[in-house]
Amino acid sequence: MAANKKTVEQIAREMVDRFGADAVPVLHKLAAKATAVGDHHGAATWQEIANVIEGMLKDPCRLLDTAASR
Repeated sequence: MAANKKTVEQIAREMVDRFGADAVPVLHKLAAKATAVGDHHGAATWQEIANVIEGMLKDPCRLLDTAASR
């Protein structure tokens, strides 16, 4: 589980680097598309990443901490 959490946080950082605050809506669209094709695991994963990003954007210190750990 720890490796999975680390992977999710890494992907979240990359999505924030690429899309900034728009990363959350982008991930919600990806989750909706995954659901539409029956990929519920994929949808849950995209939603999990969106949740991590929302936390990062609400707590700028957390975003800085994760950037420093790269």
